[in-house]
Amino acid sequence: MNCDLKVFYDGHCPICSREIKHLKKQEGAERISFIDFTDHSFDAAKENLDSEEIHKKIHGVLLVDGKIITGMDTLIAIWKRIPRYHWLGVFASIPGIHFMFRIGYAVFSKFRPRLQKKK
Repeated sequence: MNCDLKVFYDGHCPICSREIKHLKKQEGAERISFIDFTDHSFDAAKENLDSEEIHKKIHGVLLVDGKIITGMDTLIAIWKRIPRYHWLGVFASIPGIHFMFRIGYAVFSKFRPRLQKKK
């Protein structure tokens, strides 16, 4: 299977890193390129991403059309590509449920900086 989604995550966030490590081991993960934007070689401009916004929430790029997605929509895109979690991606896409998931992610993203590893 070809990679059709790039996901940009914060490698200094312990919860984010743990989740990405888990997802990388799943069947279907070969369709996703996981990129730690805290890596010294990462250049947001080369990916057409805002270097400040990327620190606020997870970002993804759909490789078929270059569309940038963020937050809950990125998580849904990941889940839909991994057979084990496909059902969750479909469930989280239902309009009322999607709204609730987006609120949950917004709350998490506000508190996420407090979880950062100290360097």
